[in-house]
Amino acid sequence: MQTNRSQIQCFAVKVRPRGELAVGRTLKHKGFDILLPSYVDRRRYSDRIKQVSCALFPGYVFVRMNAEEFLAVTTTDGVSYLVRSGRSFQPLPPEEVAALEALCGVDTGCEPCPNFSVGMRVSIESGPLKGLRGVLVRVGKNDRLVININTVFRSVSVDLRDTVISALD
Repeated sequence: MQTNRSQIQCFAVKVRPRGELAVGRTLKHKGFDILLPSYVDRRRYSDRIKQVSCALFPGYVFVRMNAEEFLAVTTTDGVSYLVRSGRSFQPLPPEEVAALEALCGVDTGCEPCPNFSVGMRVSIESGPLKGLRGVLVRVGKNDRLVININTVFRSVSVDLRDTVISALD
């Protein structure tokens, strides 16, 4: 697709339930840049345990595009709508795009979690997620960082073992 790179922004696209991977593949085939962080879920069946790749933000695919490309995205099979604020489409803030990009590069230690709104705000100082900011929480004996993607009202919990963090003002 021929696009003006200066006008490209990242948008949250609501997709059918459990359709994130298929819609992501279709949009990539159409030439769009997709951010689709995932994690491996262990599912127990009566006779086995199976590892399944799942979207970290269920029901959402994040697409980089400009204003002229909305129709090409919304007419894609499996797409419900683009996230809006009032009557206008709502692009993700740059810090949320950076968080999604970092999450796409992480293989382990991420899992969906409830959207937290209270707690200490921290920044990761080392490792592959360096520079990310979020809310520090404790799950059992482990410290975890909750990264909010407020545009879609979702959060992700990242394991902080062997990671240096610092408090934000």
